[in-house]
Amino acid sequence: MTLRELIKHRQTTGAALGRALGWSRATVSDYVTGRRRPKLETAARIAAALDAVVIVPRDKGAPFGYAPEPVKKN
Repeated sequence: MTLRELIKHRQTTGAALGRALGWSRATVSDYVTGRRRPKLETAARIAAALDAVVIVPRDKGAPFGYAPEPVKKN
């Protein structure tokens, strides 16, 4: 799921996420809209703030995805 979808799934806002991370609403908006792509460490901070995990794509050019709950191992 995208960051936008995860924010909606968690029934929160970009402004609330920004407050939780100490970022401006504009910074969060840049990540949500894709104007900026987070580094893995930044994506992990976002995921932690939203009680989620980061999905790392195989294609290095693809954006990170997020899962609202930890992925269960088989």
